[in-house]
Amino acid sequence: MKNDFLEYLKKLGMSSPFQERVKQILEFYMTCCGIDAKDIFISDYIDSEGKRLYESLWLFTEDFVCEAKQFLTQDIFDAMPIKNNFLRWEIQKTEYDFKHTYPKSRLTVSIYFGENIAGNLKASGDNCDDLRNIFRKYILPNIYKS
Repeated sequence: MKNDFLEYLKKLGMSSPFQERVKQILEFYMTCCGIDAKDIFISDYIDSEGKRLYESLWLFTEDFVCEAKQFLTQDIFDAMPIKNNFLRWEIQKTEYDFKHTYPKSRLTVSIYFGENIAGNLKASGDNCDDLRNIFRKYILPNIYKS
C-alpha cells in the first residue's frame, strides 16, 4: 500500500485490521481488473455518540471511480468510467468553507452518473479537506460536456 494511503488511514484513526482490509481491497481491484488507485477516500460520518464510522472506500484513477460499499464488513465492489461521465454534482456542507475544517465540519458530495446511478461521499472534520481535493481533482474535471 502506498505510504500516502497509509498516512491518510492513520489520520482517520483507522486501526491496523482496518488498514489491512483497505490493502486487501486495493489488491482485489488490481488483481481483478488492473485498477491501480491513484487516490483513495474513506466516506465517514460521526454518530450521535461522537464516534467516527466508516461507510465506503472510494478509489480514483484517471479512468475509473470505484466504490467498495460497507468495505469493513462486506465485499460489494463496483467501478465506473470517469472521463466526462458525471452528469451533475451536489454539495451539502456544515461548518465548512472549503478553506478551514473544524471538529463539527461536515461535507457531502453527491455525484450522478445517470437517473439511477449515483454515489455519496461523506466527510467529517479534517476529512472534509480530503473530499474537497477529490472533488476538485476528479469530479469537477469530469462533468459531462455535451
